[in-house]
Amino acid sequence: MPEIKYDGIHMAGNSSESWSSKPVILGDTPPIVSERALAAVSLPAYSVVGKDVDGKLVLATMGGADPIAPVGITTNAVDTTVPGAQGWVPYWAAGKFNYDALNFDASFATEADKKAAFEGTGVQIFLDKPRYD
Repeated sequence: MPEIKYDGIHMAGNSSESWSSKPVILGDTPPIVSERALAAVSLPAYSVVGKDVDGKLVLATMGGADPIAPVGITTNAVDTTVPGAQGWVPYWAAGKFNYDALNFDASFATEADKKAAFEGTGVQIFLDKPRYD
């Protein structure tokens, strides 16, 4: 009979550890819609993205000479530096999300900039904060 070694195995039990996370999705109105596109650069999960001149996803920017209007929020990270990687990334194109949990370009400098990122774009994404702590 094989011997089972329990060192290094995490058994169920009591724990005093605590953790916190920020909710990303804030409800179901409007319904969440997903799409996918190629990424031009590596992007972390939950990034507010737009499309470059080639139709590839990049971080959305505001102001400046060539602002990039947001089209969605990446659902997971993509690393375009991995050899052979295609760079396809799913992104949310509609829904209600917590802007404090999202990754924005530095041009979205204030809380008001972040909250208004999708206003006037025609994209059905609404940004807000949770109403609880």
